[in-house]
Amino acid sequence: MLQSTTLRGPTSSEIIPIPTTLYNMAPPVLPSPFLLKADTNNKYLRYQLDAESDLNEIVQFSEDNENSRFIKFTTEKPNNEDYADKNYVHIKCSYNGNYLRRVDQNRLLVLAAAADRNETKDNWACTLFKVEPVGPPDSNNLITRCRLRHLQSNLLTRPFIENRFELRLNQKTPDAGGVDIYSVSQKKREFIPIPTTLYNMAPPVLPSPFLLKADTNNKYLRYQLDAESDLNEIVQFSEDNENSRFIKFTTEKPNNEDYADKNYVHIKCSYNGNYLRRVDQNRLLVLAAAADRNETKDNWACTLFKVEPVGPPDSNNLITRCRLRHLQSDLLTRPFIENRFELRLNQKTPDAGGVDIYSVSQGRC
Repeated sequence: MLQSTTLRGPTSSEIIPIPTTLYNMAPPVLPSPFLLKADTNNKYLRYQLDAESDLNEIVQFSEDNENSRFIKFTTEKPNNEDYADKNYVHIKCSYNGNYLRRVDQNRLLVLAAAADRNETKDNWACTLFKVEPVGPPDSNNLITRCRLRHLQSNLLTRPFIENRFELRLNQKTPDAGGVDIYSVSQKKREFIPIPTTLYNMAPPVLPSPFLLKADTNNKYLRYQLDAESDLNEIVQFSEDNENSRFIKFTTEKPNNEDYADKNYVHIKCSYNGNYLRRVDQNRLLVLAAAADRNETKDNWACTLFKVEPVGPPDSNNLITRCRLRHLQSDLLTRPFIENRFELRLNQKTPDAGGVDIYSVSQGRC
């Protein structure tokens, strides 16, 4: 309860209580990190990779799981104090590290696509949004319901209910049906205990046997006989059945201790008994086609891949999420989303949208 002082009115019997802290009260703010839920379909705003188009940083209201790693956003204050005073913020997608902005100067779709902040009001790529509270804040002065208005366009956002509930800019005035109102909840910061013996701990490793699942389409990597071509040892992310005999892989340590120390492994397909390698010296497709191990760095048929952990290991020091880097090419792999999600070599730097990240689970022996 606010403390108050008193002010006497025209007569000594008239007392008007005035909260002494009212003039110091800051305007309500969004929690950070936060989750945003549309009132229209009761689903959370999430980062969504769109394999059907070239727009790979879509944000849409389509997530039910409040623990999903795709739904967390944070706010950052603008450098311009005038905008900060008016409750404008930069909104950052925690999954891919990009800020919300419109897709281009002509369209109204909003993406998590801006690598850098932009406070230029006349620039379509401006990343500032004004948080307009709807209703009172909670007891901690945090906003619980709001609208979002884009600075450059001066348009309010809303879920595009006509197409997958994507976040889009809409109109200047509030929607009569309240479609542009969102519920806000606070995302608790994750606490990861650090073992006191961490400095003595061996680097985390892949389980063996293991299963690999792509974050992009939530399917397992599997051996695939390709009847349409002469490439009959394709591996692609296309399997839903976790008990399929085509999805189990094992790891083998290299003979070269230096490579072993750097977390390189040979990856063997349990179904056909071959190791992963690139298809030839010119193309980037990865096959389960090598009958023998090859540790020659300058040879395109090298079968060594470096396992690069993403996030902490499990309680048994086993990797749960990772990227894979080919030794000979020094390229990271990723699902080829443009064609059947085949495993291919891609680029040296991690993909900005996390397309090259895989979830790892332990396979049955």
